[in-house]
Amino acid sequence: MFRLALVVAFAAVLAGCTAPARTSEMVVTPLYANRLAPASPLNHGVTIHDVTGPVSTDKWSDGVDGNAFKGALRLSLEREGMVGADNARFRMDATLMSLTSPPGLGLTVHSVVRYALVDTTTQTTVFDETVSSDYTADLAQSGFSMPIALQAANEGSVQKNIASLITKLSHSELGGAK
Repeated sequence: MFRLALVVAFAAVLAGCTAPARTSEMVVTPLYANRLAPASPLNHGVTIHDVTGPVSTDKWSDGVDGNAFKGALRLSLEREGMVGADNARFRMDATLMSLTSPPGLGLTVHSVVRYALVDTTTQTTVFDETVSSDYTADLAQSGFSMPIALQAANEGSVQKNIASLITKLSHSELGGAK
């Protein structure tokens, strides 16, 4: 009888739905090493334009809501001093192309986002890259709750993805960071 109860309890944990990723948990902490050069046109020169999503990791998860992803991207770039007025020189578009976890009970989520930065004065794409990131959640830190661990993995993967974008932009010709 105890085994049956244990199996039923374990199945209930696995069947629980993951809450959508939270913006606050996807925002990147400012990366001191990636400070823009003072004369960089990216300083307060970017507006967040089209951000598409949501995508779901799989049947166990509600994935990442498009508005949450857009908010996290905006706040992360704002903390780095890149976000400017709505009529800023550069327009950032982002497409959350995939958010996947391997089959089984793994707690690693892989995110793929395509970022494009368009110079609005010339309508020229000056940055166009697809960024991939992985994050593995710790089941123990999630109170042994699979839904909470998957939510943390979704959030962590997107946060690492945005951090990679910031590093790439900062160290590009436009960013001027050394």
